[in-house]
Amino acid sequence: MAGPPSDVPVWPDAAGPQAVDVVSGMLLIAAAGLAVGGSFENLDKATDIGQVGGTAQQTILTSPWYYRTSGTFPGAPHVDLGQFFGVALAVGGLLAVLIGVLMLMGRGGRRVSIRSLGIVAAALLFGAVLATEMSVLNDLQWDGIPPVGVHRTSLGPGFWLLLAAGVATAAAGSLLVFARRESRAVRVEPPTPPYGFALPGREPVGEPPRPVD
Repeated sequence: MAGPPSDVPVWPDAAGPQAVDVVSGMLLIAAAGLAVGGSFENLDKATDIGQVGGTAQQTILTSPWYYRTSGTFPGAPHVDLGQFFGVALAVGGLLAVLIGVLMLMGRGGRRVSIRSLGIVAAALLFGAVLATEMSVLNDLQWDGIPPVGVHRTSLGPGFWLLLAAGVATAAAGSLLVFARRESRAVRVEPPTPPYGFALPGREPVGEPPRPVD
C-alpha cells in the first residue's frame, strides 16, 4: 500500500515577514518624525562678513518652509519668502506614518498592496529629503566664490535631522523590496491518482489511507 507523497508542502515561515514588517514600520514612522521635525529647523545659515571691521553685513536663513535674509548695512534687503520643500516632506511623512502603522498592526504580510504602498511612501519621502539636502549643498558652493568680503555657510540642525530621515527611509525601503512575501505560499495540491487522473467510479472517498507500520 502506497504511503503519502514524499513532497509535503511547506508553508513559509511567518516569523520572518512579521519581523520585517515590524522593523520596516518602525523605520517609516521614525523617518517621518525626523523629516517633519527637521523641516521646521534651519537647514543652513549663511553670513556675509565685510572686509572692513569684520562685522556681519547680511545673514541668510533657509529651511524647507522659508528663505529669510537680513542685513545691517544701509539699504540692506530684508527678504522673507516661502519654500515648498516642506510640502513634499509633510506629504511623504504622513503617508509613511499611515503605512507604518498598518504594518505594525500586521497588515503588511497579509496584503501585498500594503508593502507596495510602503515602498512608494519610502521612495516619496526619500526623494523629498534628497531634493531638500541637495539645495543645502548648492548653498555651500557660494563659500568658494570670493565676493566683496567673506561668505560663510554653516549647516543647521534641520540638515542633520533630514539626513537621519533619509537613512531610515532608505533602510525601510530596502527591507520592503527584498523582504520575502508572506502571501506567496506554496499551493497545496491533492495527491495525484496512479493514472494521472481520477478514473470514473474510483474517486477517493473519505480520508487517504495511512501507511502501515
